[in-house]
Amino acid sequence: MILVEGLRKSFADVRAVDGVDITVEQGEILVLLGQNGAGKSTTLRCLGGILRPDAGTISLDGLRLPEKLNEVRSRLGVVPDQARLYGRNTAPEYLDHFG
Repeated sequence: MILVEGLRKSFADVRAVDGVDITVEQGEILVLLGQNGAGKSTTLRCLGGILRPDAGTISLDGLRLPEKLNEVRSRLGVVPDQARLYGRNTAPEYLDHFG
């Protein structure tokens, strides 16, 4: 289960995420939709431990961020909207790096 309560994140004077609450039970699928600048990417970066929120709590299966960051990251995967190929990696190297 993913549980987010009161998530807030600002950059200088711009509040990117303001009091977001999310509950995703096991087996459910979450989709974030919104205009550019709505805070979707910022929310996902907070969920993945890439950004530290200014306020709120995030937990995955009872593991709280940032205290259990490594365990949380080992359970997460990200599917980007565009494939990004780097350098001259072979397909197995690419999958090993991102898979």
